[in-house]
Parts: sequence; C-alpha cells; structure tokens
Amino acid sequence: MASTWKGSGKKRRRNVTAAPRVVKDVTGRVHLLVQNNGETRFVSGLSAPLFSEPWQDTLTLTAANAVLRHFGETPGPSQVEALTKEAMAALSKLADGLAAQSERPIACSAGCAHCCHQSVGVTAVEAIAIVRHLQATHNAEELGALAARVRDACERTRGLSYKERHSPQLPCVFLGAGGECTIYAVRPLVCRAVNSLDARECHDNLHDDAKRAAYLENGQGASALLAPIRASHAMSAGLQLAASDVYGLDMRPLDLVAAVNVLLADTTVETLWLTGKPVLEPAAGSDASTNPELLKVAGLTRS
Repeated sequence: MASTWKGSGKKRRRNVTAAPRVVKDVTGRVHLLVQNNGETRFVSGLSAPLFSEPWQDTLTLTAANAVLRHFGETPGPSQVEALTKEAMAALSKLADGLAAQSERPIACSAGCAHCCHQSVGVTAVEAIAIVRHLQATHNAEELGALAARVRDACERTRGLSYKERHSPQLPCVFLGAGGECTIYAVRPLVCRAVNSLDARECHDNLHDDAKRAAYLENGQGASALLAPIRASHAMSAGLQLAASDVYGLDMRPLDLVAAVNVLLADTTVETLWLTGKPVLEPAAGSDASTNPELLKVAGLTRS
C-alpha cells in the first residue's frame, strides 16, 4: 500500500473506537467503481464521497486497490494476513509521520493504557490477522488459556453500550500487567491512530466520573491528533468496501473481543467467512454511534 498520504495533524476532541459504517439504505449506497483494463481489476473511484476531506477518499481507494492486489481472483487466509499486515504497517508509518509534525508533543508512552479500557471496532480481516498471530505465537496450552480469558471478557461485556464499556473496570483482554499491549505487532487500525496530546485528560476521562460522562457525551476534554484517526477510518472503509463489493465477503464492523472469541472457538470460521458466509455475525458491532461529534472526528460525511 503506497504511503502518499496527506493531511494535517491538528488537535481535536476525541478518538472514535468503532470502524466506520458504510451506509446502505433504500435510496442507494456508496460503492466502488471497479474497472478492468484487460489484465487486472482496479478501483477508479467512489459513487459518492464518503468523507469530508478529499485525501480521505483517496486513501479509501488506495486501501481498496490493495485488497484487489492481494486477493486476486479468490482470497485465501495467507492473502488476508498479508493484506492486513501491509495496511497496519502503512497506517503506523503514516501516523508516525503526522505525529512527528505535531506542534505539541505526543503524550502517549509505553505503559500508558488509559485508552485500552473501551470497546474497539475492527474489520474481519483485522480480527483474522490477530487470531493467526495468536496461533503462531502461543502453544496449545497457552492458546487454550487465552481463549478462556477472551471468552470471559466477552461474557462480561456482552450487551454493554460503548459508554458502559468505557470503564476502568473493563481493561482490554490484550492489555498486559505492565500496561503493555500484548498484540502490539498486530494491534487494530484504530488503535494505531491514537495520538493523545494530554495524558492527564486521558487519565481523567477514564477515572473521573463527571469528566468521563462529558467526554462520552460530546467529546469534551480530549486532545488528540485528528489526521491519523481520520486516516484509520478511511483505510478501514476501503478494506470494507472492496472485500464486500468485489468479493462478497461480510465486512460489517466487528467488536474486537467478540470477533476473536468467535474465531478462537471454532477454527472453521475463517474458512467459512472466506466463502461469503456471515459466520462472524455474532461479533457484529451493534452500537454504531450517530453522535455528530464522533462523525466529525472520523471525517464521515454520512451518519
């Protein structure tokens, strides 16, 4: 995936944890314009703008073309993993570049995990890449113990809204004892986009009840770089649209914990998903926000 991204890294109010939802309704929907030059298919445009800034739509198209390049005629597990790791690396490089241009220093540091206490939205390809990483780095006993912890975390958070999930009592199941991310190499796109400018705000928005409520209601009291967040949503949209439009795959936004739980519980899910079966439906995010402040941060033009 090319790294010719543009955007400004100005301060904004808050991070959005859920992957963007491409709206489909009775009047039509945004879709990809796919062409064939006789040898390969490629995405040439969108049927309508998805985002408020043109560079975001350009990034969406870049991500969509990466899907076609990796998947070819028929996608397989290795193609999904390669695509996702390339997308993750590209976003990290872009976010690092934007952070380096920030007028204010980035407050995020090793062991700082205030943002790791909330729901996290992922695409199916991210969830699959994460599980394949876990399977490659854990023996059978370790993987069984991890699967049990994920299952327990899934049960504890089942049915909670994103506001209820934002709690010091509900750390990410992949958060280590020292505040480290235990899946850092394959952490979700939205996690890679987080660049806080004020660690105290992050602390208070998690531990102070009144400030947490204001933060969750209208984004009050959260300084972060906007451009990396917008980039993550644009890239996620490209992955969703291409895998769905071109290959017929179920790419609705998923909850990270629930998706990993489904994939670890049944090793056939990945194969079935690649045939177009909606087997990850139990992990589909059901709390997509319509808060205009959140949509503004993401840069989405549609709610």
